[in-house]
Order: sequence, then C-alpha cells, then structure tokens
Amino acid sequence: MKKPTNSKGGNKKLHKRPHVLDVTLTQHKERAKRARAAFRRVFGVVFRVALVAGSYIGGKEALRRYLWENPDYLLSDIVVRTDGTLLRDDVIAHAALVEGENIFRIHLAAARQRIAELPQVERVEVERHLPNRVAVAIVERKPIAWVMKDVD
Repeated sequence: MKKPTNSKGGNKKLHKRPHVLDVTLTQHKERAKRARAAFRRVFGVVFRVALVAGSYIGGKEALRRYLWENPDYLLSDIVVRTDGTLLRDDVIAHAALVEGENIFRIHLAAARQRIAELPQVERVEVERHLPNRVAVAIVERKPIAWVMKDVD
C-alpha cells in the first residue's frame, strides 16, 4: 500500500477529523456574543429613530428660519396693471393683499378669485415674483352701452 503524498511528493500525515460535537465555546463567550448582537440591533434602531427625528426637527427649523420668518421674503411691492378704471387700492383691498406679509403665505388662487368677482373684471392674473413682489394684471370688460339718466 502506498503512503499518501502531498503535491511536493513528500509524505503527508493523516489528520484526525475533529468531532462534530466538540464544543469549544464557553458559556461566557456565547453570552457576550449574544449581548453584542442585541446591542448592535438596539443601537441601530435608536440611531435610525434619532436620525429621522433630527432630520424632521432640523428641516422644520430651517424652513422657519430661512423661508417663513426671513425678512427678505416680506411683501413690499404690489404691482397692479389694469387697462380700465379700477383703482390700485380697490384691487389690493379685494385681493386681501397686505404689505409686510410673508410672500409664501399669500394664497394666489384665492386672491385671483376675489378679484375676478368684481363685475368689471374680465380676466385676472396674480403672480408671485421673488423675493418680495406680487404682480396683478387685470383685463377689464369693455362696456357696449351706457345707461344715462335723462336730465330735463
């Protein structure tokens, strides 16, 4: 019978295979391993919750500071263009536009609707121009007849 050889042609000693049930871990090492795994899971959950909460609070504070309370975005210029007899102050009063209000808090569709309710308005456009201007363009109806009182 031939002796087993390795790739170099030398003798190879046969090693005993370790027993499958040969347990070398102690109870202390196994408990520490489970504790580390549990700590990692808990730390991961706490980290994710803190990340989401921090993002929410930080985003909310950034919007408040840089958008809602920024003095650069306070409405200071209201431009009214009309082709008829409507007065600027009447248009601003009907649109409920207030100088000094944050430009992002102005509801343009509501302002457009309020101006469109005026009887002499045919078409209206309300636009926001950053950082602090609102432009209102009005096309008025053209009268086809005038009713006059007879003066005798």
